[in-house]
Parts: sequence; C-alpha cells; structure tokens
Amino acid sequence: SKNSTGTIRPRTPTGKPVGTVAFCTPVNMAGLDVTHGVVRPPASYALGATLSCGQTFRFRQLSNAFEGVCGDLAIRVEDRNETLDISFIATHGGIERVLEFLDLEHDIIDSADESLEFLCRRFPLRAGLLHDVFLYSRGTHLLRQPILETVVGYLLSVQSTVSLTGRRLDAIARLF
Repeated sequence: SKNSTGTIRPRTPTGKPVGTVAFCTPVNMAGLDVTHGVVRPPASYALGATLSCGQTFRFRQLSNAFEGVCGDLAIRVEDRNETLDISFIATHGGIERVLEFLDLEHDIIDSADESLEFLCRRFPLRAGLLHDVFLYSRGTHLLRQPILETVVGYLLSVQSTVSLTGRRLDAIARLF
C-alpha cells in the first residue's frame, strides 16, 4: 500500500508491514529497463553474510555491493547501513520479486531469539557456542531462489568452492 509521500510499505499475507521501499524508478539504459530503488529492511539485514554464505553462487562482491543473477532477475544491491540501494532487470515482476528473493519481507530477529532460547534449553552445555553462532549470523536471511536453480547449484557445489560453482552455473545458464 502507498502512503501520502509515495513510499510503498509492502505487506505479508497477514497484512504486517515488512519494510519500506522509499522509491522505485524505472530507467531505460542501453535498451534495458533497469529499475532503481532504495529499501529499508524491517530489521537488520546482513547483505554480505546472506549473499556469500553458500546459499547462492551467482553473486559477486564489488566493494560494499553485490551483483548477480537469480533466475531471470539480474540484481545489484549495495548496503548503505540502514538501507539497501537496489538496481534490477527482470523479464516479469517488479520490486516485489526482489524483496521476496532477498527475504526482505521477514523480520527474523524474534524467531531467531526464540530458536536460540529453545536450543540453549535443549543443549545447556553448548549455550555459549550457540550464542556465538547466533551472534555471528545475526541479520543473515534465507534467500528465496527458484527450486531448480537451488538444486542444480547444490549438486554442482559438492566438493567445490563457491567461486567454481558460480562459474559452472553461469556456464550452464548461458546455454539457455
């Protein structure tokens, strides 16, 4: 839904706001329709940890930005502390597809805290280690990728580096 300033507050199926898209501007560059936007996630978002932890293999880090492909969605995301600058090209869909892929619709802090509490009760001798793991991964989100790309990426990643797997996926994608 839109408010009076023109910003979009995407919502989950339950109607809960999930963050703010400050603006979204389509631009034609070299014959490609590129959309630029600024998104304020609902909670801390660890862009680097999310895109380089091995969930996806087709994103490359360039300074504090990441560029990559997910299905037919080409994305560039730059971390600006409390906001993400996003540019993307998609054959269908809009900013909602990017929000879904990056899992920006979920405020994971509460569920992570609940999970940590449960695990510490279940494994009290490992509570210190569990706290360290949850602290380290704070803000890491699960990407919402096409199932075929996820499965093929996993199969190609067995006993490979993230970089090598990314090159293999890029080579396969060029065939289609």
